[in-house]
Amino acid sequence: MGSSSQKDVITEPLNKQFLILLGIIMGLRELSMTMLNPFISLFGRQLNGSTPFLAGLALGIYGLTNGFFQIPYGVWSDRIGRKKLLILGLLQLFLGLLLAGLTSNIYVFIFARALQGSGAIMGIAYSWVGDVTPKEKSNQAMGFVGMIVAPSAVIAFVAGPILYQFMSLKWLFLGAAFLIGISLLFILFFTHEKFSGHNTNSHPWAMLWQMVHNKNLIFISLLGVIYNFIMACLFFILPDKFDHYMPISNLWLVFAPALIIGMIVMKLGTRDADYGHFKRVSFISLLFLGSGLILLLAPFAFCIWFSAILVMSGFMCLTTVLPSLINRLFLVDSRGSANGILQTFTFLGFFLGPTLSGIYIQMNVAYLIYVTVGLLCTVGLILLHFIDTEQNNSEEDNLNI
Repeated sequence: MGSSSQKDVITEPLNKQFLILLGIIMGLRELSMTMLNPFISLFGRQLNGSTPFLAGLALGIYGLTNGFFQIPYGVWSDRIGRKKLLILGLLQLFLGLLLAGLTSNIYVFIFARALQGSGAIMGIAYSWVGDVTPKEKSNQAMGFVGMIVAPSAVIAFVAGPILYQFMSLKWLFLGAAFLIGISLLFILFFTHEKFSGHNTNSHPWAMLWQMVHNKNLIFISLLGVIYNFIMACLFFILPDKFDHYMPISNLWLVFAPALIIGMIVMKLGTRDADYGHFKRVSFISLLFLGSGLILLLAPFAFCIWFSAILVMSGFMCLTTVLPSLINRLFLVDSRGSANGILQTFTFLGFFLGPTLSGIYIQMNVAYLIYVTVGLLCTVGLILLHFIDTEQNNSEEDNLNI
């Protein structure tokens, strides 16, 4: 990156007021979902009719439906604006959490998790950040929002196990629904979007069809599958490993420090990516993810802490730099669609991780979890070689990918 670009990165201001507000909204969402994630597989196994496969499906189906809705919601947000779709997605999440807190049947619980996932708003939120941010500051803006959202995750990992000692998981789901209700009020009354329709001559689905043939976008999105697959595996495997050494109510002792260190690594990583080192940041992140999960094979308690730290650090870097790269490569009229494709792939990983893990465990071949993770990280490192971080993002190129 030339010296002129570096100067722009340093001097051009961010829209911090909006980023703080969107960070609070996304933070409340993160707080509600992260508080539950370590317990979903345990909760699923306690429900009527449950099996290891169904418990894994209950954790993973959130990712499947979230991925399914990311693209249509992204396309729709390019046409009618980001705010309306964020409201719709949060409402679906609210209803899904409410239903999960009221059922004792595994199949109803799986449906509730699917409904939670259908509230696919991450791609829209990332696109809205990109809409109000100069492309030279994209990673910094994402990091700024991440520094608000990440503490919510820390609080969730501390509060979840503590609350678990005093209330049932049903009440935790209902409490999470309450937090989503607060997010809805924030976005309804405190956010404003200047939207008059994006100027494009291309039919939205024709543009989407063109974009899915963009190899660069697909390679970036495949990295999303990999990092979320590994993160979901961590949520599925680590609680059982931890339970051999300490009560599950102390799980926050693992995730809280992992998230704090992950925030520091993310801050360093986004800054490095802003100065043109996306591939270096992604390479290190993939190494962290793969080696971190494989550490769970070691029969030592301290390896659980190191595993969580490495996986969380790699996850937080990639979950920031990938959508930032999308925002730099695509203009506003196609940004929601492009981020929708990225998030579809990403949440496909969240579906496949625990679902395959549950199948492997039920078939008594749990070692295949670690073999799969190793293979995926190898594929990710190869994909990095083919990603073009300087794709021409003129309007003509966006419409004729």
